[in-house]
Amino acid sequence: LRNYSASNQKDNYHFHSYGLSVLEPLPRNSLIFINYDQQWTSVRYMQECEGHRTDVTSINLSMMSYSWWISKRHLYTHLTFPGTHYTQENTQQWLDGGFTFSELLDANYDRTEGNIFIGGFPNFEDTSYRRDYEEIPYGLVRRIVRKSDEKKDMSAEKFRGYSLEVWKIVASKHAVSGFPDRNKYGMDTWEWTVGREFYDHLIERATHLLDLAVTAASHQHPHRLPTTNLRSLAEAAAWLELASANDKSNEVGQGAALNP
Repeated sequence: LRNYSASNQKDNYHFHSYGLSVLEPLPRNSLIFINYDQQWTSVRYMQECEGHRTDVTSINLSMMSYSWWISKRHLYTHLTFPGTHYTQENTQQWLDGGFTFSELLDANYDRTEGNIFIGGFPNFEDTSYRRDYEEIPYGLVRRIVRKSDEKKDMSAEKFRGYSLEVWKIVASKHAVSGFPDRNKYGMDTWEWTVGREFYDHLIERATHLLDLAVTAASHQHPHRLPTTNLRSLAEAAAWLELASANDKSNEVGQGAALNP
């Protein structure tokens, strides 16, 4: 049959694996804000159709920005919404009762025990968000951490250890289906973005680890070898090399490199 190989999707489980790799590493009863279609549809399918990780509350940031969101708030009785809908600060909608992303976080951070994550980016510039919160790489998403939270401060080695466990889960889920074949799924397909996003977040983790390790080393004695963070420095460099070497690969080849 003409074009059969291009149209045959019987082994296409890439977004199934992708959805699992987003949800599975999250702590129990987490809250995740999502702001792009690929991640939103994958996560919601896994939750609503397969009943996977229904303890995780997932909210679409763009949907929350419409005025009709006020009619959906009853679906999230465990959350506090400090206004009618998500909007930009210092606008008429904000003055009329909307809320900013930082105001929403302020209202729910403690009750979630800090287990709040984001996939994508906030819709609007939010000076309070940038001032009071920071985003820490966490697998294929980022953890939102309050800057004043004492628990946020961690050494390079601590971050290396716990983030490595997260990435073992991510890699194990992708290994089930492998990365989409780039000969079949070009840059104009959703499937192509699965591999692209994997490596983007892998690099994000490596650069954050490198920053922590280098910053810690700069605070040590200038004539002493920074032995405390050597493992973090080496692993960050190895992951960056891994991303560079495998960025065009069609398969998950990180198994050995992800082992401590």
